[in-house]
Amino acid sequence: TFQALAVVTPVVEEVFFRGFIFAGLVPRLGVGWAILASSAVFSFFHLAVGVLIPIFITGLLLAWLYHRSGSLWPSIIAHAGQNTLAVALEVYGV
Repeated sequence: TFQALAVVTPVVEEVFFRGFIFAGLVPRLGVGWAILASSAVFSFFHLAVGVLIPIFITGLLLAWLYHRSGSLWPSIIAHAGQNTLAVALEVYGV
C-alpha cells in the first residue's frame, strides 16, 4: 500500500494530469487557465468533498511546478513527498 500511494500513484497521476491534461489544455486555454482547469479535474477526480480545496491547491502548485521546470520529475517528487507524509501521518497517527 505504501509503495502504491507514495511511488506509483504520484507517477501515474502526474503523467495523466500534468503531462496529458494540463499539456493538452495549454494550447487551447493558455497556461493560467490550463493550470486552473487541470487542477479542478485533478481535485474532482479524487471524489472526496472534504478535501476538494486542498487537492485543488495542490494541483495548482504541481501544475505550476511542471510548467516552470519543463519536466514532470519535480512534480512527481513533490507529489510523492506529499503522499508519503500523508501515509506516514495516517499510519503513525500523528
